[in-house]
Amino acid sequence: MGPIFLDTQPYPNVLEESKGYTGFAALYGDNITVTEPGNMWDRVLLAYCEGKRDRPVWGISTADFHKEGEAGERLGNFPTAFLVHRRTKKEILGALKNGKMYACRGNYPQAAN
Repeated sequence: MGPIFLDTQPYPNVLEESKGYTGFAALYGDNITVTEPGNMWDRVLLAYCEGKRDRPVWGISTADFHKEGEAGERLGNFPTAFLVHRRTKKEILGALKNGKMYACRGNYPQAAN
């Protein structure tokens, strides 16, 4: 029957079209443009500030990781840092809900415990 190819085209418009979500992959191991100044994420945050959305949308890091060393990446190069007092499920989820975290990219390990 021959080979099967899979290619998913980017669909950043869903950030503006969708409602009720907390975050999205704002930083990952590929080219992303929705986080550039004035682009899609800014418009979604502005809609929140204008009262057109119920909640802000936070950016998290994802790696699309498949294999150690593939594409020059290691597991852990795309962490999301959570600003919490204790590493508990409740505090991590609270930080995610309230935007008390940030996405970053670097060479693993980022920092000591």
